[in-house]
Amino acid sequence: MVIYWVLRGKIVWFIGNALLLLFTWGTIDTYIPLHRKIKESSIPQSRIKVMTYNVKGFDFRAHNSENPNPILKYIKGSGADIVCLQEAVLSRKSNSRYVGLRTFKKYLPEYRYMELSHAREDRKGSGLMLLSKYPILDVHRIPYESAFNGSTAYTVDIQGRKVLVVNNHLESFRLTMADGTEYLKMVREGEAAALSRMMTAKMGPAYALRAVQADSVSHYIRCSESEHVIVCGDFNDTPISYARHKIASGLKDAYSDTGRGPGFTFNQGAFKVRIDHILYSSGFLAYNCTVDKSVHASDHFPVWCYLVFK
Repeated sequence: MVIYWVLRGKIVWFIGNALLLLFTWGTIDTYIPLHRKIKESSIPQSRIKVMTYNVKGFDFRAHNSENPNPILKYIKGSGADIVCLQEAVLSRKSNSRYVGLRTFKKYLPEYRYMELSHAREDRKGSGLMLLSKYPILDVHRIPYESAFNGSTAYTVDIQGRKVLVVNNHLESFRLTMADGTEYLKMVREGEAAALSRMMTAKMGPAYALRAVQADSVSHYIRCSESEHVIVCGDFNDTPISYARHKIASGLKDAYSDTGRGPGFTFNQGAFKVRIDHILYSSGFLAYNCTVDKSVHASDHFPVWCYLVFK
């Protein structure tokens, strides 16, 4: 009889956990997908390599022919066709040793088409840059409230088709290394109430702003009625957030569909999360979305994938 109840208890535990896994699998699969890589030889040659990268002002490192800026060097060797950059701070001085627009044109001639815009009309805020091997036909700033962040939409002629490319840098939490240290301290000491108050005070305003920004981006995409859409950028929010969910409405997520593992894109101290995303419309097939951890010049890792027109 004792054995019966023990076995019954284990069966109930197993069924309960199986049901929990079943009902939460969609969230788990979105956050930690487990897809296998496809051999590049099996991907159609007509593929487009798309990359998004928050470059943190190119780490404010110098650039010259003998010692290239590591971020520019990575981009040059990436082979990407479409590159969306956030926090692209460029020097306006012609004789500056730091990265400027002339630097891009000289060092990256393969990108014949470049567009630099700013989050705000007064040319302040996050620099959003598109590097493209295909003609850029049109550029629009998506209006929404922010002191630093922004989104820009481009119409790009890719292989004879008009593609809407949206580059985003949504509102940041403005968390510091000190915040991360304090967060870990509270977790270790079990100070749940204090931790909750700190997180609400720090994150609440950013969540609210980001929600409005996501609504604006989503509305712009819907109104465009574009058949082919690519949305990239630093969303400053996770795969299961409102911002990502709202913008991804009607679109697919390249990492969730073709990536493997948690794919943390932000890696600074205690904060390890996936907040950089590539979304695409049903007019494409996606392959091998990758968070590339081979370059450490920014506090973000670049994310890239292959897209193929259906």
